[in-house]
Amino acid sequence: MTAVVKEAVALLDSEFEKLRTHVYRRCGIFVGDDKAYFLESRAISRMEALNMDRFTDYFRYLVLEADGEEYRQLINCITVNETFFFRDYRQLTGFAEEILPNVLDAKRQAKDYSLKILSAGCSTGEEPYSLAIILREMIPDFERWVIQIDGIDINTEVLEFAQAALYGSRATRDIPITFRLTYFEDASGDTAVKPVVRNMVRFLHVNMYNADEINRFAGVDVIFCRNVLIYFDDQSRSRVLNNLYNILQPGGYIFLGYAESVSRYSGAYEVIKIGDLITHRRPVQAVKPLKKGDGS
Repeated sequence: MTAVVKEAVALLDSEFEKLRTHVYRRCGIFVGDDKAYFLESRAISRMEALNMDRFTDYFRYLVLEADGEEYRQLINCITVNETFFFRDYRQLTGFAEEILPNVLDAKRQAKDYSLKILSAGCSTGEEPYSLAIILREMIPDFERWVIQIDGIDINTEVLEFAQAALYGSRATRDIPITFRLTYFEDASGDTAVKPVVRNMVRFLHVNMYNADEINRFAGVDVIFCRNVLIYFDDQSRSRVLNNLYNILQPGGYIFLGYAESVSRYSGAYEVIKIGDLITHRRPVQAVKPLKKGDGS
């Protein structure tokens, strides 16, 4: 770490604005003024790692680097990931007991035994693995189905962690005992997901703000995008929700976090209320499809 960087307590306002705008344009993540120091400190940390003294040099490298590795490193630094197995258990119970049977029945009637689920913003993998366990437990004719569970995230470090499928006590604290005994095993002090679950999930590096990247998942039946919209501003939330709408099957469902809203940012979804569970879905017969990337 050079002396110049050590003394760089803060970026100039113009430098911070250039960095914030660049991040926003590429992935839709908006860093508000209340989190300015967070982005600033991560950028300075990356400058130190690269032994760069001037922000101008770092920004040029960030923008022009051919393989995009520094951009990925910066995004890894500024996307904080906090999750655990069976998070928001009541919502998952509603999915398992109310929504999933409806989806399966409709597909059986259509003689379609494929099921596609997307965990958008999957972080370190606890959510898609939890969903895989739920499917194994709740589908009586499980062996008949072709199931695809995709976990996507913009952070490459968390995806590597997810693929390793090794977790500490904090992440595993809410796993029901019967599931723990069936689907997990001890691994040198950690808890490992057994292959029967791990092999049901694939993890991919995807920017859901980018319509071209998210469109590869077209035809998905259920999307979980929980506690992800907090990273975006209103315009970006609208764009992300419309991107996700476009890949949902007609009649497909989307689950957000309890504090997140669909209706404020997209009028395309219909509200579904079952008991105290509120979720949203793409109407079975939409008036017309949204344009790809609409909401930008």
